[in-house]
Amino acid sequence: MEAEVDDSSVDSKCNISSHTQDAISENKYLVFESCLDTLLMGSRCLGAKTCPAAIRKLKKRTIGSFLSVDAECLNGHRFHLWDSQPKKGGMPLGNILTSAAILLSGSNYHKVSYMNKILGLKQVSKTTHYRNERTYLFPTIDYHWHQEQEKTIQELGNKPVCLSSVRQNDSLGFNTTYCIYSFIESSTKKIVSFSIDQVSKKCNSVFPEKETFKKALNVIKDKGVNVQLICTERHPGIRNVMKTNYNQIMHQFDVWHFAKFVGNKVVNASKKKACEDLAQWVSPIKNHVCWAARTCEGNKDLLMEKWLSLLYHVIGVHEWETGKLYHKCEHEDLTDVVEKRHLWIKKDSFAHRKLAEIMHSRSVTKDIPHLSQYCQNGEINFYHSNTLKYRPKQNRFFMGGMTARTQLAAIDHNQNIQRQRIHMVKDKSQAEGNQHPHLGYSKIKKNWVIKPVYDIKQCDFAFDILRDILSYVSGEKVFQWESKLDKIPPKHCQAT
Repeated sequence: MEAEVDDSSVDSKCNISSHTQDAISENKYLVFESCLDTLLMGSRCLGAKTCPAAIRKLKKRTIGSFLSVDAECLNGHRFHLWDSQPKKGGMPLGNILTSAAILLSGSNYHKVSYMNKILGLKQVSKTTHYRNERTYLFPTIDYHWHQEQEKTIQELGNKPVCLSSVRQNDSLGFNTTYCIYSFIESSTKKIVSFSIDQVSKKCNSVFPEKETFKKALNVIKDKGVNVQLICTERHPGIRNVMKTNYNQIMHQFDVWHFAKFVGNKVVNASKKKACEDLAQWVSPIKNHVCWAARTCEGNKDLLMEKWLSLLYHVIGVHEWETGKLYHKCEHEDLTDVVEKRHLWIKKDSFAHRKLAEIMHSRSVTKDIPHLSQYCQNGEINFYHSNTLKYRPKQNRFFMGGMTARTQLAAIDHNQNIQRQRIHMVKDKSQAEGNQHPHLGYSKIKKNWVIKPVYDIKQCDFAFDILRDILSYVSGEKVFQWESKLDKIPPKHCQAT
């Protein structure tokens, strides 16, 4: 018995029909070589129609995960006996499906290769895998993303659109390689556009963020979307871009990010001597920001007065005569017990003056009007957390892989945005199956909270992509794609 490893092409009579769906949906099995040899050695001669001789020798050739077996019978006839996989366009389907499964599942070649090496399972080489990605996978994924994007934009029509966008850096420690901006539409909660640029150490860090933001937004504008409002984080470069290039669009800030910014200022101030009393007011101040933005009804003057009313509330004063629109706290009258329980700040104390300094600071007062529409970026932050499935931060990707994985994350998000929450029961003793409460640690609240559980994700889009990949391999379809090989990460970044 002979075994031979050969990376050259293998002629085979085993080819599948144009129905590629069977190759995708049919079961695949893990077969041990000893068991396979036992089966094949029990075959009879196929080299001559009338030869009944048994097989005496097997010759094996492999291409990645593909195995081709030739045989020789006791009478000396040599013939092709068996192929482990069907072929399409001269390519073994197991190899291209393996590369596709690695990418579509959000895994990476190195991790799968290490697992297969431990298991002893034959696999495609690293060179072949990356060639499959560039030749077949990236173009097909790019095609499906643009189809999804066109469908989403058509759903919007001419109606006024509100967009949310938050910068997402592909960072590991201080090593930032890519800057990503994605836009999500507030009513459909779908990703409409995104842009990726590589961060260069030679240029100002603000520059790629501004350009990346403009690229993603221009794609939407060029397609005729009626953008009326954009909600972003507090970024000076983006603020300048919106004021200079898109002044006809209302620019708002994410309320939660602004509240966090103010809260951090109060936390830092509370660490100073004679300002310890501010520590207990950090959470109420952040809540006050959100309440003022939510109840101002779009009136910037009312928003500012409600914001500054906090300086009265923290000293126990709930009615005042200053201002034009707001003169009294809206909470219920406090009882004597509640009044005594609260640790009010003394009027004109150092802590009170420090809080007033923060609230009247230019960095705060100039941003308050950008909260008047009470916009939040919670949905896009949820999307960012899901993108880690396809491009985890601990791995580094070339530009082509980074783009394709972001496209997959966007398609996945858009296809599963309508998932329903599973009804949860509060008592575990009454729970059935997976209906018991799901606890998760909240970095925001610094505590364990009950998180919503959704129906299982649908991955039909992955099989649609698989079918088009096999059609591309066979030549039935051709997808145009611009290579990103001219934009690669620095040398210290390893592609995965």
